[in-house]
Amino acid sequence: LQLKQLEMIQQKIVLTGRDLTINQLVDIANDDKGEVEVVLGDLAKWRIEQARENVEKEISKGTAIYGTTTRTGPEKGRSVPQGQEFQKEVAAGYGGRWGTDVEYFPAGTCRVGWVILLNQFAQGSTIISPELSLELCAWINTAFNTDSYYHSFLPKVEKNASISYADLTAPMQLMLDTLAKHSITEEESGDKNTGYKFKPGEVLALGSSNSFTMAEMLLSIAKLENILKTCEEAAAMDIEAERSTPFIVSKAAEEIAQWTEKKDAIARMRDYLKDSKIWVDTPSSIHPFCTLRASPDIIASAWEAVNNCKKVVHEMMNGHQGNPAVVGFWNSYEVTEIQIGPVCSFDSTRLFCALSNVQQAVSCLAVSIAQRTEHLINNNGSNIPQLFSRRFEVFTESSLRDCLMTASVIPAVMGRMNCAAGYDWAAPAAQAAAALDKCLAAAVRLMAVNLLVSCAVVRNKLGEQAVKQIGFGLQKLFEDIQIRSFEQLEPSQPFSFANIIEYLQDKISQDKAEHSKEILNTQDDDGYDSVSSNYCDSFEPAR
Repeated sequence: LQLKQLEMIQQKIVLTGRDLTINQLVDIANDDKGEVEVVLGDLAKWRIEQARENVEKEISKGTAIYGTTTRTGPEKGRSVPQGQEFQKEVAAGYGGRWGTDVEYFPAGTCRVGWVILLNQFAQGSTIISPELSLELCAWINTAFNTDSYYHSFLPKVEKNASISYADLTAPMQLMLDTLAKHSITEEESGDKNTGYKFKPGEVLALGSSNSFTMAEMLLSIAKLENILKTCEEAAAMDIEAERSTPFIVSKAAEEIAQWTEKKDAIARMRDYLKDSKIWVDTPSSIHPFCTLRASPDIIASAWEAVNNCKKVVHEMMNGHQGNPAVVGFWNSYEVTEIQIGPVCSFDSTRLFCALSNVQQAVSCLAVSIAQRTEHLINNNGSNIPQLFSRRFEVFTESSLRDCLMTASVIPAVMGRMNCAAGYDWAAPAAQAAAALDKCLAAAVRLMAVNLLVSCAVVRNKLGEQAVKQIGFGLQKLFEDIQIRSFEQLEPSQPFSFANIIEYLQDKISQDKAEHSKEILNTQDDDGYDSVSSNYCDSFEPAR
């Protein structure tokens, strides 16, 4: 069995707590066959060991440590007994369920949430032990493999129960049905295996992070990157359909663009239009309507928001989260005295602000796409009657409304908790992440209408040889949409968008995010120089 598992592994990701990337996490989410293995680096193991050793010393002295030797929330002034009972009580308290009529996290999102959590543990700034880190790693590498025995342990993990001062409920639900019931790293089997034996504070540490919110957020952002690539193709197709001046994506326009994302968007759109007749034909207008003329700006604004959001997530998933914090020389050369204390480092406000920026940008882009689509319908319906008779303006408007509803920025006042359980503020990052996930489905429907209409207009204006007259980079997209078009049907036959939506979904899921920018620091804050993961994981500082 072990040999078979080794043969399946095609990618190994080493967690150092410093350089985990979004692309790696997308690979982890998409792997359900055990092909991507996650391991802790040696330096990360050493940090975790140092932190727990010092926590144990403080426990032996009788030091009050939040959630470790004391209860939590309003009961934090009460001490707790040693043993498993309190750990089980914490797990049961935080791991409750709605039980019905709820949405569930996909298994891949749960796996990513655990990997982010383990990578945060690799900082050596929480109270977890080396034993728990290895147990968690074992579950990450086995339970999400659909061919594994341990896959049967995976529960359905509910959404809609996080208020972002830590996700708490989702990771607790996942833990309760996995390592709390059965330990992979212990030798006992059958009835003797009653689950991992939690040390003081470890159960709380497993929920004391926004790792599930970050998992949902970054997987949506990765999908949005590929949607934006298709949006650039769609905008270029609209230029073809309008037969407008291509100056808006010319090299001259690129040179005067004010920021990097806009320059890049113009260059890519120009590349899609390579060898198009619009570069030599007389344009329909020397001054195209505003949303078409501004399409590079609007798309580039979305790219800018996405890149900022990626930077935020990258820094947070490679940093500390959790309460309490354990800080010593293994974290930073600047720390000379080992300290354990409370922090509010769930950073939900930063996540929320980054997500809100993305939601605003996606809303602007959705309105732009809808305006361009309705312009094409209204100005070409007399020549293509089915643009009117099939009521494509209704599908445009309904998909836009769905997109705008789910992309609406949540008011900050939602973060006010009125001192629930002793807490008074937690920005609604979890709700924003869930909303963005739904928004993207509506955005794909809106693009389906836009591309259907624009390709029909291109076909009507350029005739049977249309594909040979448009930009080389658009020809395959044009043909793929046309074979799924209403124009393949009799006017008396109803049309379904299903084939176009499925085509776009496949295109988005298969495309690699070529424009992704992984944010990596040149030097770690703790004074250790950043090095390759292979070198880092073979190095262990003198103790």
